[in-house]
Amino acid sequence: MPPAKSSEIIFWHRRYLRQAWWTRKLRHHLYRHAGLARRRRVLDLGCGTGVIAAEIAVRSNAAVFGLDRDTEALGFANGQGGAAVGWTAGEAAAMPFRSGSFDLVVTHYFWIWVREPEKVLAECLGVLTSGGYLMSLAEPDYGRRTDRPSELSIIDCELAAQLAQEGADPDMGPKVERLFNKAGLRTESGFTESGWGPDEHRREFRHEWTYVEKVLKGQTGLKRFREVERKAIEQGTRRSSMPVHWALGRKP
Repeated sequence: MPPAKSSEIIFWHRRYLRQAWWTRKLRHHLYRHAGLARRRRVLDLGCGTGVIAAEIAVRSNAAVFGLDRDTEALGFANGQGGAAVGWTAGEAAAMPFRSGSFDLVVTHYFWIWVREPEKVLAECLGVLTSGGYLMSLAEPDYGRRTDRPSELSIIDCELAAQLAQEGADPDMGPKVERLFNKAGLRTESGFTESGWGPDEHRREFRHEWTYVEKVLKGQTGLKRFREVERKAIEQGTRRSSMPVHWALGRKP
C-alpha cells in the first residue's frame, strides 16, 4: 500500500476497534441470542478492516466471510493474519454469493451508510438460508444524542451534518426494525443508552478529538470546544448519551 493510504487505513482500523469496544457487551449478548455457536456459515457484511469478522471466527466454529467494497480495507484485514476469514470484495446490493449461502449475516455500524436499504435487504434475504438470521449489532441514533455541557451538542450536530453530506443517514438507528419487518423478517429489536460520564470521556478524550478534528477538518472553533470539554471533564460535569439500536431478524 502507498504510505498515505496505509496511514488512512490504520486510522480507520483504530476507529473500528474503538467502536467494537463500546458495543462489546451488547454484541456478545446478541451472539448468544442468535446461537452463534450453532451457526455454520457467517457473513460480516460491510466488514471494513475485519474487526467483527475476526472476532466471530475466534468465537465460533463457523466458516466466516467478510464482504466489503473497499479493497484496501480488505487487504489490511487479510494482512492482519490470525483468524481464518474469507475476505471478499463486492457490493452489498449485488453480493457475489449463491442463494442460501449463510445461516447468519451480521452488520455493525453498517446501515447508517446504506443508500438503498430495501435493495440490500433483498440481497441479505437471498443469501440467507430459511431460518437464518440477519443481525444488526449496532446502529447509532444521532438525533437523540444529549450532551452536557449543552454547548458541546454543536459538535455532534456538525458531525451528523458531515455524515449526511457523505451520504449517510445519522438517524438510521430506530429505522432498522421497520426495514427488517417490511422485508418480511421476524424481528426482535431494542436499544441501549450509550451513556458516558467524566471517566469515560477522560479515557476517550484523545481518541474522540482525533476523530472530530479529522472529520471536521478546517471548521472554526474546534480548539475552543475541545477546551470546553477538557474543563468539564476536570470539573466532573461532562456527560453524554446516545441510543444504539440493534435488530435481529429471522428469515421464515
